[in-house]
Amino acid sequence: MRTIDQLWVKYSNGRFGFSVQKRIYQSLGETREYNDKIWVAFSDRVGWRVNSKWLYYNELKFNTKSAAEGHIPSWSWGSWMAVGRSVYSLVYRVETCRV
Repeated sequence: MRTIDQLWVKYSNGRFGFSVQKRIYQSLGETREYNDKIWVAFSDRVGWRVNSKWLYYNELKFNTKSAAEGHIPSWSWGSWMAVGRSVYSLVYRVETCRV
């Protein structure tokens, strides 16, 4: 996981990767348990929501110049709220791996 993150960070000039998403998440008031408000704020910050609407996978930006910091890697499967719970689990795995 650390190697994948390092590659994301290196080739995006520090704009994308698990560690970038972790930093953004922590800046929003990191909690050990899932929190809807933090998840929505995180999704707004990384561009997974626009004008209070969740984007479909095909609406996400994969152009590294126009995508918001932390926009990718993205986690779109099922509902975005279900994704939120999975991302919270991933954040702690990232921490365990010292990413």
